Amino acid sequence: MTRQLRIDLSASDDDMIKRQAAEAVACGDFSNFDHAYESLWDAFETELHYLEL
Repeated sequence: MTRQLRIDLSASDDDMIKRQAAEAVACGDFSNFDHAYESLWDAFETELHYLEL
């Protein structure tokens, strides 16, 4: 029997998204951090959803 270890990575995921959002604003991909943060979280969650299928 294979058991999956469930690890809550939400804190590290949030840190990663915050870094990506700051970089996206700095290079001009987004005009403000909040928009970048929400957009990147949406993209990340969409990717996770497709990986779970």
